[in-house]
Amino acid sequence: MFHGKVVLLAFGFTHCPDICPTTLLQFAQLSSALGSNSDRVQAIFISVDPARDTPEVLTNYVGAFNRKILPLTGTRAELMKVAKQYGTYFRYVNTGGSLGYSVDHSGNTYVIDAQGKLSAIYPFGTPLEEIERYVEALLQHSR
Repeated sequence: MFHGKVVLLAFGFTHCPDICPTTLLQFAQLSSALGSNSDRVQAIFISVDPARDTPEVLTNYVGAFNRKILPLTGTRAELMKVAKQYGTYFRYVNTGGSLGYSVDHSGNTYVIDAQGKLSAIYPFGTPLEEIERYVEALLQHSR
């Protein structure tokens, strides 16, 4: 489905107060910075909170950052399987607050090259410019 494109992948949830909105903003900024090359990059946000992040909620949330970002979710079992494949984690934490729970999760951005292989993992807080340089190099290499 994404063969020939560089894929940026992040796990999170719409009630996340910091990591997720920052990551989605980076995805949107990267899309703008790449200009016409942005068509060769696909950003994906996988919600690990399917109980609250219905397809409509997820689409609206992610779309507020950039409509090109693909929002996905699945069953808890499916999400656990995908998380395991990327060596990431998430867990539900009872907060006792009005939302009832929160989700602890990895803040990594996974970069998958145009051949579909995991190429890099950037921890939360990596400057956008560093990710942009790497993605541009992958795009040059895949011409």
